[in-house]
Amino acid sequence: MAVRRYGFWKEVQDLRVYRNPDPSKGRWSRLVLPADYANKKLCGWSQKHAKDQSANQFGCSPWGNSDFGEGDYLLYGVGFPSVSLGELKLHPLNNYDIEGDALVDSYVKGSLCNWSHDKANMKYSYEFYLDNDLEECSPIVVYDDDETIWSPYQAGSGSYGVVLSEETTTVSKGSSSLKMAIGSGSYASVGCRREFSNTQDWSTYDFLCLYIYGANTGTNINVVIGAPTLADQFYWLIVDNFTGWRRFILPLRKAGKVGNPNWSTVGSINIYEYPTAQNVKYIDRIVVDVGRWVKVEARLPDTVKRVDLYSWNGSQYQKCLEGGLASTDKLFFLDGTKLSDILPDRTGLGEAYTGSRGETKVVDNALSFDGVDDYVNCGSGSSLELSSAFTLEGWFKFEPGVSGGRGFVQKGVSDYDYMLYLTALGRPSVYFKNPAGNSFSASGSVDVRDGLWHHWAGTFDGRYLRMYVDGTLVGETDTNGTTVRTTTSNLRIGYGFSGYTKMLADEVRIYNRALSASETQQLYNRRFDQTIPDVRGGLVLDLLFDGDAQDYSGYNNHGTIYGAKFLVPTDQHQFTYSSTYGCKNRVGFIVKMPPEDFRDSASYGISQCRLKLECFYSDDGKATYEFEDSNNQYYGLRNINKKYLLLFRKDSSGPADFIQLKNTTVGDGLPTYLSVTADHNQEIHEVKLTLPNLLDSSKKHWGQSMKDPTLDQDNDGILDVVEEVEEFIDQGGWG
Repeated sequence: MAVRRYGFWKEVQDLRVYRNPDPSKGRWSRLVLPADYANKKLCGWSQKHAKDQSANQFGCSPWGNSDFGEGDYLLYGVGFPSVSLGELKLHPLNNYDIEGDALVDSYVKGSLCNWSHDKANMKYSYEFYLDNDLEECSPIVVYDDDETIWSPYQAGSGSYGVVLSEETTTVSKGSSSLKMAIGSGSYASVGCRREFSNTQDWSTYDFLCLYIYGANTGTNINVVIGAPTLADQFYWLIVDNFTGWRRFILPLRKAGKVGNPNWSTVGSINIYEYPTAQNVKYIDRIVVDVGRWVKVEARLPDTVKRVDLYSWNGSQYQKCLEGGLASTDKLFFLDGTKLSDILPDRTGLGEAYTGSRGETKVVDNALSFDGVDDYVNCGSGSSLELSSAFTLEGWFKFEPGVSGGRGFVQKGVSDYDYMLYLTALGRPSVYFKNPAGNSFSASGSVDVRDGLWHHWAGTFDGRYLRMYVDGTLVGETDTNGTTVRTTTSNLRIGYGFSGYTKMLADEVRIYNRALSASETQQLYNRRFDQTIPDVRGGLVLDLLFDGDAQDYSGYNNHGTIYGAKFLVPTDQHQFTYSSTYGCKNRVGFIVKMPPEDFRDSASYGISQCRLKLECFYSDDGKATYEFEDSNNQYYGLRNINKKYLLLFRKDSSGPADFIQLKNTTVGDGLPTYLSVTADHNQEIHEVKLTLPNLLDSSKKHWGQSMKDPTLDQDNDGILDVVEEVEEFIDQGGWG
């Protein structure tokens, strides 16, 4: 036995992780550290194996797919930590038949998820279907098993009539359905009608969901909402080109209109057709429901430039999340419906939130102003009295047609010291007044009311007043040298010259100096490349609008919000990344999904969308994988129940270092933390291991074995050096 003692173990550093390359021969029951120092790689096991193998989690590696083999599970880097099993499904691209919350990785390794890794451009991407498998979220039940609420709907002159009755044989939900027997009569349109004794408020709901049993007549089934009467109505037309039960999910904001209907005063629901032949139809459970907020998470390298999300519009991908900026008008479901058709005020797709495992992020990340009475008051702190220079900067979004001629970041109200201003023609502008009351302005020439996010920066350096949009100079005025009037008026956002402004605002800042052209470009580009440094020198106001109006400049110009609301509802104001093992850096985003309509990608269901996620990273894309305590049985941490740790030196032929954990009980003195940093070539850069009581010499002894750490001569799946050290320790070691 070639074992020798070297003394007490003082520190642990520069280690490599190792795993038995042949899992069929059993798994080691202790921590074993690395094998291939010369190439800085793991021997027989690369970091792509580092993953949680539970069925409701997902792959940890950002670089590719698992190759554990059948029986282990992977969701190709994407998961949904906040959703219960069975309620949301991920399907690989072009194979919608593969269902489940976890996909056997043999499906994923092929082209099904279209995973690709472009090292030259430092980008990886993959595609998938996102499917809401939850039938109802938080519904108002309009009808189920009470056929007495219906009365015949018969109108016009024609050759048909309708008889309504309870049906207990042909039923989709509950114990009965409404049977509509369309036969002879004298009407042109026939069906059923329910009048509400009190008008209903559906203004905060997203969908009308109903079951219809079709007769394949080819006629239109009219679903009409009187709001409050049929003189003011919402309507949809459903083609009766099917036989049997089908569930329809009708987006409230995609309905047709007659007159001036109002979702807050719903008076009736009417379902009827203009028949061309006698037939029988059935109606079953009808609800008004909200969409379901879904949090999706993916693993990322340590340093990410940007994450882009694409949605398939039926013929091509549209970028709906670019560099963290969302466009709900470009997020499509498989039936062609856009998210903006579902949600009021075009909100609902959260930005990309990058963070670390177990971290909680606030996700109501942009403030929405209604243009009626919403604003933020940041007070009148002396740091906001800027006489010689300033920069007013932030991200803003204006929808087409909103009223211009408004000051919306402004010190003072009807009168002002300085302000960002949206002109009557929708052009970006910056103003200030000097002590004599003279106004100076610099404006762009393009209407920015386009429904897109834009970065604004208005600067004044003591002479030149400049306006920048998206990092580009769009207007400049030579003031010939003057100063800015200073008053003790309040700084307000959303309320100023000519009243209130309807807009979205995010990351609003004020500096006590004029930023240079390169600095404004830097701030604009930083939104799309997180590796670009921030510009903080001279900040006197820094409002992130991440769930509050706190000022992070250090000057405590905290804002008070009046009426304005954050984009994401309060029940989704936090995003907590899954705390399980593996790649520590994560990205999350939020999508509001329609209820399940039981139709798949081949039939263009509304409850599914096809997405592509792209991640751009920098350098060689190093990613750190983190594990904690001996229960995290990954990356070699497998049931550590021995009183030693085995380490390897640089020389691949030996010796092998090991630590004897003397006089410990099982679980005592074992690793409490392990992290491994590897790049996109699967080369190890750094390994960190934490042991408790490192300097306690009574419990830790350092020894070496001269065995070749790569040999397994008895072919039992356990390296010879491991067996030698184990025998030595089992025989008593050093006592």
